[in-house]
Amino acid sequence: LLAAQPVTPAAATPGANPGWTELLKENTVRVTGQIGLSPDFRSLAIEQVGLKCDSLNVAAKGTINDLTGQLVSDLGGTWSPNWERINGLLGAYSYQMVQLEGRQTQAFALRGPLLAAAGQPTALALPLELTAQTQLGWERGQVLHLPGGPANLEATVAEGVATLNTGEIPFKDVAIHPKILD
Repeated sequence: LLAAQPVTPAAATPGANPGWTELLKENTVRVTGQIGLSPDFRSLAIEQVGLKCDSLNVAAKGTINDLTGQLVSDLGGTWSPNWERINGLLGAYSYQMVQLEGRQTQAFALRGPLLAAAGQPTALALPLELTAQTQLGWERGQVLHLPGGPANLEATVAEGVATLNTGEIPFKDVAIHPKILD
């Protein structure tokens, strides 16, 4: 598994063709599980499925119905990111302003159709009926080079809108309470 992004012409070596910058590389990704297919081939019963690699561990169970249509999910489980390994990918989208550390296990839930029906409205190609809930947690980190302590942020997707409820983020000798103003 490899995640990469194009090198911008300004960052490329003069005279060289712009290539790709490696953001995250997994040499081994292990997927295990017990999954049952219904006799009519319309649903999967996921007794347990796991994904393990250096950057991420995921354990899930649940169902996926309507296999020939919208792939309607009812999944739940846990995930545990290894932020030290993911920081290259995170930095690419935060302009290297965020570095996190730790490996906390968080619960997640994913419910609703994974594919939109023909002609149905979507948000970023996801059906509006899809909902997701989890937390992002870490033990320590830095934001804009300010050292921070442990935090848990609630993340949800509902009706095509992703929300990140930051609550309190502790920094050395101060706590920040981000608030979006209307």
